[in-house]
Amino acid sequence: MSGKLVGMMLFFLVRLKLFFKNVSLFLLAFIQNLVISKRLAVINFIFPLGAFPKYLLVIYSIKIMKKLSQLFAIFCLSISINSKAQNLPNSQTLKLNILNIDAHAFPKILVSFKAENKSGIPFWNLAKNNLQLMEDGKSCQVSNIKHTHSSQPINVSIVVDHSGSMDEDHSQLYDKDGKPLFSIDKNDNMVVPDDYVSPIENAKKSIKHFTSSFDTRKDFISITSFGTNVDKPLALTQNENLINNTVEKLNADGKTALYDGMIEGVKQLKNAEGIKVLVVLTDGEDNTSTSKYTDVIDMAVKEKIPVYIVGLGDVNKSTLNEISEATNGQFFYTRSSVTLQSIYSMISQRVQAVYQLEYETPNITISKNERLLKLSASINNYAIQPDQGTYKISEKKVATVSAINTPKDNNQEVITNGVPQKTLATIQQLPKPEILKQSIFENEKDIFWIFGNIIVAGAIAAFILVYKKRKQEKNNEA
Repeated sequence: MSGKLVGMMLFFLVRLKLFFKNVSLFLLAFIQNLVISKRLAVINFIFPLGAFPKYLLVIYSIKIMKKLSQLFAIFCLSISINSKAQNLPNSQTLKLNILNIDAHAFPKILVSFKAENKSGIPFWNLAKNNLQLMEDGKSCQVSNIKHTHSSQPINVSIVVDHSGSMDEDHSQLYDKDGKPLFSIDKNDNMVVPDDYVSPIENAKKSIKHFTSSFDTRKDFISITSFGTNVDKPLALTQNENLINNTVEKLNADGKTALYDGMIEGVKQLKNAEGIKVLVVLTDGEDNTSTSKYTDVIDMAVKEKIPVYIVGLGDVNKSTLNEISEATNGQFFYTRSSVTLQSIYSMISQRVQAVYQLEYETPNITISKNERLLKLSASINNYAIQPDQGTYKISEKKVATVSAINTPKDNNQEVITNGVPQKTLATIQQLPKPEILKQSIFENEKDIFWIFGNIIVAGAIAAFILVYKKRKQEKNNEA
């Protein structure tokens, strides 16, 4: 046998091996799919295995196995992504917090919410296609999203500790080694350093700077102060002079009715419209309140009011942190009143880092007073902590809006989202585009590959038959 013939034989043998390997794989896939595929079960019932075209069985097997492999790949990818998300650092865990739901323009709904990482740093780049919104289990399309600093009113209730300890800042009176920086005069009075500023004075300066960061053309400020008892609060107002004068009158005196002061601060926000926030400053532990810290949590959670707390010096960090975390606020701690202004500036930025999304409820004909809203998001490389809230709408308002979409007589066609009901029903009965696009020959490469192998196998068989016939003829001649 010549070298050329040997080469051809080897080539055909390799192709033959690949062919039988592929056929065995196809048959294995086909047998597996007989069990898991209703489609093949029906086909085999209608067409006996021997009568049904073999190439169609192979093609169906390939199609189904492809889809199964795609689903398996997606499943594995989702597991990988979820496991990665669970191990993301705090900076890449995004927490959503619904602050307010406004249904005054029903069926248009406005939702104010915050998006922050676990450290309380705002996330600024949300777009409407990042958000997923559900109302009573129905998906809602977000039509618009924007920052609210230019439109939504923000109501800030400021609670200030003016107890006697607010007159002394140990960080300014002692150095890092504990050596006093003050002296005692002949009358046993403390003589403080020339640059000493008491905590109460630093607090007043910081609070006035804080309130000036808000737009009092739309925002409202309330002031509640406390010592041994809670002072008469300044109700929510837009009068800047009144706010500054109230703050300026504060003097360090008395004990610490912290929880009673916080309860009063929450009460100032109960009937406010828009975003509501409680900002608290204290330099000690509560020692005269009738309320408990759990009462503060319960009331703030009920009113959906986040509590931001600034702890100065000797405070109960764990309790204050528990209050802020339970209410979706944040706790800040400092040893020196000198840093108060920078802390209040951070709070201002975070309080005003609020989004407002807009959507139209799909439940315009359901006379249900209270509705549950669930908000989530999808952002690459971020684990999302979703939030939910409820809003109430009167049956009268639902009926009014529903009447707009209800025919006045039997001859008037029902309109749904601008489309006549009959037309909508006809459209819904049409086959879906993806069904129309399906074809048994959706991947021509697979078909060509299959028939290519069949042709090669036929050529090999023909070659073997011709070779054997000629060999037999030579033997006969001999």
